[in-house]
Amino acid sequence: MKISVLILTVLLLVSCNYRFTKEGRGVTVEKEIPEPFTIKGTYKITNYVFAEISAMEDQKAKEWLGKELVIDELFHFNFDQIEGYKDLFVGQNECKCTNLADPYTIAAEKFYDSQNVSLKELNVTEQMLTIYESECTDYPLEKVALTNDHRLIFNWDGVYFILTKTK
Repeated sequence: MKISVLILTVLLLVSCNYRFTKEGRGVTVEKEIPEPFTIKGTYKITNYVFAEISAMEDQKAKEWLGKELVIDELFHFNFDQIEGYKDLFVGQNECKCTNLADPYTIAAEKFYDSQNVSLKELNVTEQMLTIYESECTDYPLEKVALTNDHRLIFNWDGVYFILTKTK
């Protein structure tokens, strides 16, 4: 009797460590946990929305469409590719992100209070945005907002540029 209990216990312990892979063969594999989203990557400006008051004309805003922002430890944006702005930001194509590891959130109503534009106007449905800041002041990428669907938004001259992650 003792031997059968011992064998049963060993079999039970062995079976507890037996897991299946995606293919169904037995090996020890932990359940895959998706990586948390990171802001790092490449984004392309795909749209823009004017605030009630703007210092930029539509033609100038169109020059920003299709331009890429690369984020690693820095924000990389080639202002020299934008005709109307290449002389304004000479030597400022890179700017350090100061809170990449520790962004803060802002509620929709606070966003409206500070920006005079609603998230609904920006086609954003969530009630909170994640904000990343750079060390560059008076700079288009001084603050960048991240939406739940991984779009970025930044404001310059009363125009909200919406960026979609490409890589």
